[in-house]
Amino acid sequence: MVCGVMLNQLRLLLVVSSVFSLVSLSAIEGKAEEVSSGEAIASDPSTTPAAAVSESESAAVDSPVISVAAINNADSAAANPPATTVEEWRAQITQSRVTITNVRVEATAAVLQIVLETAGGELTLTATQTVGEALIAEIPNAVLDLPEGEPFEQFGPAEGIALVSVTNLPGDRVQISITGTEAVPQAQISAEAGSLVLSVVPGVATATDADDDAIQVVVTGEEAGSDYFVPNARSTLRTDVDIRDTPSSIQVIPQQLIEDQGATNVQEIVRNASGVNFERSAGGRNEFFIIRGFRAETFRNGFRDDRFSTRTETELANIDQVEVLRGPASILFGRAEPSGIINFVTKQPLREPFYEVEFTAGSFDFYRPTLDFSGPLTDDGSLAYRLNAAYESAGSFRDGIETERFFYRTHLILANR
Repeated sequence: MVCGVMLNQLRLLLVVSSVFSLVSLSAIEGKAEEVSSGEAIASDPSTTPAAAVSESESAAVDSPVISVAAINNADSAAANPPATTVEEWRAQITQSRVTITNVRVEATAAVLQIVLETAGGELTLTATQTVGEALIAEIPNAVLDLPEGEPFEQFGPAEGIALVSVTNLPGDRVQISITGTEAVPQAQISAEAGSLVLSVVPGVATATDADDDAIQVVVTGEEAGSDYFVPNARSTLRTDVDIRDTPSSIQVIPQQLIEDQGATNVQEIVRNASGVNFERSAGGRNEFFIIRGFRAETFRNGFRDDRFSTRTETELANIDQVEVLRGPASILFGRAEPSGIINFVTKQPLREPFYEVEFTAGSFDFYRPTLDFSGPLTDDGSLAYRLNAAYESAGSFRDGIETERFFYRTHLILANR
């Protein structure tokens, strides 16, 4: 049984081998016929050279055509092969980047020309956009490399043009910004040999350009030398360095502000300092203040104020200015809370005669007369004095509450002149 099966398989293999042999012989005979026919054609004397040429042309039409452009592209690809490393890729980017070596702004009677000169290569300007009164355009794959090494800026190059600037942007980009005085300028772009020219015409303002709902922000400041401007806090910093040159957060409330406000107590003064709040008053005998969430220490002329011995509120009759130092001040004043300090600077004797009398009246039977006298006691002014006095009497919105205060202070100063 097994032998019969094996015999049948052997017969099948022989049949398949015979079939493949016949197919191979047929293919070989076909190739031989093609070769023989080709030799016959070549040896046929009736075939003329012209016919052979026409046949070759016909064959050329059916074959792929290699143009001059293809040859040039092949040469370029051979000269610039694809990058296989990061260094080669960066080198190719650097070679293709266009360098702007000079920027010229030329004003004519009709237009303003902005000329960007390059060291080689062509500049391509992308679509422009407007921001406010400025016309902005970007040049990709370019870098600005002027001899000065700075961005190009020219203010007021022509009537109707406020500013022309050319600056570098990240990613090998150059930005051109043309700002008009009243409206967005109009620009026409043209390319010349090794340069890019922008012909700019000032925009014309129309009624629709104005925004009636625009918000105007007006900032009012005080010039140096005004009564509200205090350059330093000598008593707090213990130096003549300007406040703007110190890293500390210091605010000075000057005498002129105290007078203009008509303040009669310290609670009204500290409102002018940001981050300072009045905490409480122990029965009208002293005050406590909060700075940055912690209780603040009070000082007088740079020395700690001993309010526990006086047990009175701070009198403003002889206060010249208030200096507020926010933040830790232990390096200057020793043990203190991290909030900061409030330093009251008193009035000093003057070398010139000064006499002032004031009277303040208000609701709940409030009245307060004060006097401030100062001047020299000697002819040369080496000895001077200052006298401050005040009296205050007031009722309250609550029945049975009355206030009566007396204050005076004299100050002498002796100095060599």
